[in-house]
Formats: sequence, structure tokens, C-alpha cells
Amino acid sequence: MLQFSPPDHPARICATQSTARDVLADYAFSLPGVRPARRIGGKPLDLALSDADALGSSDAFFHGTVFGRFRSDHQTGIDLMLPARPWSDAIRVGLARPIAGVAPRDSGMAAPVLVRSPRDPVEMHVVMELIESSWAYARGL
Repeated sequence: MLQFSPPDHPARICATQSTARDVLADYAFSLPGVRPARRIGGKPLDLALSDADALGSSDAFFHGTVFGRFRSDHQTGIDLMLPARPWSDAIRVGLARPIAGVAPRDSGMAAPVLVRSPRDPVEMHVVMELIESSWAYARGL
């Protein structure tokens, strides 16, 4: 079980967000077929699949076989391509926002969303489920 104590000092906020990002990256790169497509400062940023694993429809990807991108700036979120249902659920509960106002065109399509960094173990679990939803859609599962 993941344990995160609530940040009570600005320095701990950064440390907690960094730790959350590392936990999410470890989880994402442990999914079958996921590989890093781009790195900055040694940290992987893009979640990509091999061509053999990228069996989802073209709307499942930002470009090539990239279905997720960790933010490289000071934001600690992750951009994901999500199918309509998890996309709307993530926005409804306030864990995500649309990227550039783009929404799924219909229930069978994906759209990009910025998922913010989780603040507690429950949100961590939900973000992991969103990553897995994006991964499964990209794999055509």
C-alpha cells in the first residue's frame, strides 16, 4: 500500500510531488510493452509502446506510439490520451482538465487530458487506474 504523508511545509510539498511522480513513472513503465520514448535529465518523460504492442486506434496516441507524457516543467502532472468514459470521470472528480479544450468527439474516441499530481493514496490509486486505462486503450484491449 502506498503511504504519503500530507505536506506541511513548502519543501515537503515539492518532495511529495516528486515522489508521487517517481511512483507513477515506476508504475507506468512496469506495464507490459511500455518503454520511455524521450528523456530529459535522465528522467523518462514519454510513455510509448513498441509498434507490436500499439494495437489501439490512432486516437489513442499523441504521436507515434506515445500515449502519455510526464510534464517536464515544474508541473507534476501527466498528459494522457483517455477514452471518453475515464476522460469524463477524471474531469468530473476534479483530478484532470482537458488539454486545449479538446473533448472526445464520441463515446468511442479518446481525447487528451492533463491529470494533476495525486495528493493522497486514494488519488494515487485513481491516477494509476487512469494510466492503466490509457495504456489498455493504446494496446487495443
